[in-house]
Amino acid sequence: MSTPTGDLCDVPECGKESVLDGYCRRHGTYARRHGGNPISNINRLPNGEVRNYLFAQLNNVVTDECMIWPYARAGRYGSVWLGPGLREYVHVVACEHAHGPRPTGMQAAHGPCNKTLCFNPRHLSWKTRLDNERDKLRDGTNTPTGVQNHASKLTPDAVIAIRQKHREGHTQAELSREYGVTPGAIRKIIYWLTWKDVS
Repeated sequence: MSTPTGDLCDVPECGKESVLDGYCRRHGTYARRHGGNPISNINRLPNGEVRNYLFAQLNNVVTDECMIWPYARAGRYGSVWLGPGLREYVHVVACEHAHGPRPTGMQAAHGPCNKTLCFNPRHLSWKTRLDNERDKLRDGTNTPTGVQNHASKLTPDAVIAIRQKHREGHTQAELSREYGVTPGAIRKIIYWLTWKDVS
């Protein structure tokens, strides 16, 4: 049971009474759930504060160390609202800020650190998708496929059987039900878009 201490929450500008580990109930509960950080992903910040933080950091880069994005994420990457209806990956904004507008057909690629939440412009460059994928494969940061993916429902033997049964006339829907995967997963196996190393 938490008890009021008469002190204020340790989070600046909160102003609520401290009742849990030096924080108000909201920040204390969040800190316990998220490794001691009371504010990292609470998205109730004043409009523009996150965007202003980003550009303040980008205008004053003085380190070759990783600059890890502390706010919202979209998948594995940091994200920021730049204006109404305009959400962008932080590393893309940082790459544009340092290296100019994105050239046609190019991606913002990480390196040498390969940390998806890093937005240090010194670690970013424009690369083709193919070059970016090669870097991921070289660095071991690509998404595992096949049996290397812990969530895979299929084995190499099942993939071989799926391809054989499809050649024999089984439909993708039938194979999907039989193997407990989506028809899209079956289609990718049949057309060698996934499990390319299994023949």
